[in-house]
Amino acid sequence: MKYPMVIVDWEDITSNTEPWLHMDDIKDLTTAKMSTIAWLVEDRVDSIILISTIGDDEEVGDINCIPKSTISSMRYIVE
Repeated sequence: MKYPMVIVDWEDITSNTEPWLHMDDIKDLTTAKMSTIAWLVEDRVDSIILISTIGDDEEVGDINCIPKSTISSMRYIVE
């Protein structure tokens, strides 16, 4: 595999699907702490591109582009 495998810890948005809430009910809403294990395809200035599935013919799936501003850590598992 020509792409390194990484674990990325990052922060994601959360939302509430209720149509109406009282202001007091939203004060406990927090962001979600996420961890993604995937191959690092591209490391850009402002984001990274990860893939979790790759076929022999380089067809890929489970693709994520994560803004670096949301990443708290990235560790290489396999280089």
